[in-house]
Amino acid sequence: MTVVLRAPMASHSFLSYAFRPFFLAAGAFAALAMLAWLAMFMTGLELPIEMAPRDWHVHEMIYGYAAAAIAGFLFTAIPN
Repeated sequence: MTVVLRAPMASHSFLSYAFRPFFLAAGAFAALAMLAWLAMFMTGLELPIEMAPRDWHVHEMIYGYAAAAIAGFLFTAIPN
């Protein structure tokens, strides 16, 4: 008979695996960044930076959303 020892789980199931907060953050960031970009696109609102709204959107999706999604994927693969 083999006994399998498991690490103690976090107090909340959301924090029991490291990838869950990253995937939640990726989804929330994507939605919020899209809303901000739409507000800038529809109203002509400009950020006080030297980027066009389209360029800002591309930057945020690559470095915000994609980075969180990749981190979530890697944390999913670590336990395996």
